[in-house]
Amino acid sequence: MNLEALKVLSSIVGMIGGFLGFFVFIDNYILTFKPRLNISNKLFFRYKAEEKHPNIRGKSLESVILKIEAINRRNKIGRIDDFAVRVYDSGVTFPSEYMLYAENALEQLPSKSSYFDKSEFNSFSPVSILGRSTKNFVVEFKPEKYMGVTLNPEGSLKLDLLYYLPEKGWRSVGTFMPYYFKGHNEQQDPNGIIEYSLLDNAVTRKEASKSLKQPEVGIYKGISGKYIGFYLMKPVWAIKNIAGYPFKVIKLIGALLEALIRLIASYCIVLPLIKLKSKTLPRVQFRPARAHLIGDTEATLEKCRNSIERIAEAINFKADSKAKITIRDESSGFSIQRGSLEVKFYKSGDGHIRADDTGGYPQMFTFSMELVEYPFGFRLWKVNNKIMTVRSACIHVMDSFILLAH
Repeated sequence: MNLEALKVLSSIVGMIGGFLGFFVFIDNYILTFKPRLNISNKLFFRYKAEEKHPNIRGKSLESVILKIEAINRRNKIGRIDDFAVRVYDSGVTFPSEYMLYAENALEQLPSKSSYFDKSEFNSFSPVSILGRSTKNFVVEFKPEKYMGVTLNPEGSLKLDLLYYLPEKGWRSVGTFMPYYFKGHNEQQDPNGIIEYSLLDNAVTRKEASKSLKQPEVGIYKGISGKYIGFYLMKPVWAIKNIAGYPFKVIKLIGALLEALIRLIASYCIVLPLIKLKSKTLPRVQFRPARAHLIGDTEATLEKCRNSIERIAEAINFKADSKAKITIRDESSGFSIQRGSLEVKFYKSGDGHIRADDTGGYPQMFTFSMELVEYPFGFRLWKVNNKIMTVRSACIHVMDSFILLAH
């Protein structure tokens, strides 16, 4: 090999080393800690063992126990300060969301609900994860003190997992759907622990073989096939690495601009306000009264009553006696009834109207109307967080009312 070839080879090796060193620098000092979290297929809900109350449809939830797998792909240590879950029943018209926070840690997730008595619970503490490593831990989530959580164990439950990073705040992992297979849990645990699953294995496992291709025998490709595939993929790998570099540079520039803007805002806006508003006591109150919405709220409640009455008259015409809708005026609003479902409409505050069924808690039929103010004097109603006119809101409410009444 001549001298020129050695120089070219040395230059290529140097370039590769430079690229590798650059990416190592990015991985160590630029990229931040960003874990990927998964939860176990099996999880447990601990309900309070109590007698059935005639006005309570569900059970009082005490805690949720699940196993979390944290994968740190970055080359730096990271720390997760806290975890939280949001649980709600998606099978109702206006779900009540409940927040539960990490309270205790277990050594391992019990295989059966009856084994919880033998498990040792320790207070939860922040979790540190080494670079390029995976960590598993079992967490028990509980609601805040004095906060009641009532759920139907057989409802369409959904669970959102969140984690808290220092200086970055809360991040959402995703939404999971715990399934309760009552046929497999006829003997319920006396302590109120019910086992849920994220997958119906009996259904999903039947599809496993269908997702696979015919088994591939690699030996018949020979050594030529191995090397051909290797050399064909080399330019693809190179292009992929080069193409990703500008995006990382843009992300760095964006982060620097964000930091600069925050610095300017802090010195030019926040700091002068701090100096100005810290001279006297008490502090300024930022919650103005909504008394000016009283008239609009009462007028809207009357419009709802008239609109629903017209819809009910059209439904009652030539309808069966059991299917007819009755409307009854009350002191604080009005109520409608069809079959066993009765819904009460009432003013719940200035700019707020609610429609709740009277069959017990948690309520399957719930609508919340809020009057939202906009510039130029515009006011629009938001029904279950969706902007609607009063007429549309009444049709929307009656649509669900007819479906759920039996």
